Amino acid sequence: SMTTLGYGDVYPVTAAGQAVIVVLVITSILYTAIPVGIIGGAFSEVWHDRDRILLTQRTRKRLKQAGYAAQDIPLLFEIFDEDRDGQLNHEEFRGMVDFMKVGLRGQRVAELFDLFDEDGGGTIDGREFVKALFPESLYETYGVGSAEDLGLADCACRGRD
Repeated sequence: SMTTLGYGDVYPVTAAGQAVIVVLVITSILYTAIPVGIIGGAFSEVWHDRDRILLTQRTRKRLKQAGYAAQDIPLLFEIFDEDRDGQLNHEEFRGMVDFMKVGLRGQRVAELFDLFDEDGGGTIDGREFVKALFPESLYETYGVGSAEDLGLADCACRGRD
């Protein structure tokens, strides 16, 4: 192992030898800790992504089971948008999810909201909702997508015809 030499029948007896062994033991522990930290961080990120994907899939499945399609989302957002700003805040979104009987409560509704709120502004619109849950229906639901919807917001090719 990294902290022993052989079977213990040979060991350093001088202060210099013991100092060298201490440095080697500490170096080997640190050398091992670096990849463990990297692997742990990667695992945590993958686990978070897995949870996000499962939440999205579960919500999509429950919406379809309840009879909702992507084309219903603009009307639902209009109905639950109490302040008529074209977007739903946390409270409005929670009311919509409860009405749709998706089966999510408390923290999971907040996580779903945060998943859709890509810009962190505290509100989501129907496009963000459809883009996350029904990406294949974004065009049919909202027509031609904007540059942001298509991921071309910073593209140098914008403006060319």
